[in-house]
Amino acid sequence: MTLTVKTAPTAARKLVKSTGFIRRSLDQASRSEQDNVTGAREERIRVTAKFTADLHDARQAITDTEARAAQYELACHVLRTGSIPTSTRRQSGIVAHASRMVRFGASQAQRDAAADRLTMAATAARSSADKAQTRMDAADADLMATTKLADYLAALAKHDFKKEHPLVRKAQKTYTAWKTISK
Repeated sequence: MTLTVKTAPTAARKLVKSTGFIRRSLDQASRSEQDNVTGAREERIRVTAKFTADLHDARQAITDTEARAAQYELACHVLRTGSIPTSTRRQSGIVAHASRMVRFGASQAQRDAAADRLTMAATAARSSADKAQTRMDAADADLMATTKLADYLAALAKHDFKKEHPLVRKAQKTYTAWKTISK
């Protein structure tokens, strides 16, 4: 996947907007599973796995964007100061390229121009990651409610849809608490 300025906010937005649909799909699949409909269990597992993967991808996109911004800032530092960190000898990418510019004697004007562009890129990357993180933080209770619903439905299916089982009751209470918080 190519990392752009829009990757993290888009992944976060899509994930947050899909939680209602995911919960409805999980509920329908669980009811069908309780009625012994063929393929309902697999559908519930598939929807749960997709949501979990999307949640991981959104968090990873935020982390990757922040890491890219840090790389841009380090490369900008190398270009502006002319000091090459010893760890960049093994690094590839933008920091290594900035180190090569310094090592091969690029003029200060060229280095300043590149550093200015990198500063703008780092600012955009930080802004993008912050925007996505803010959206994820605002929807944290909703995301947790969806996760806990998947856990509750899995526990319910595991214990033959007996709501009296202690583990099922515990999972239901946890889900209900998160659902209440998310409203």
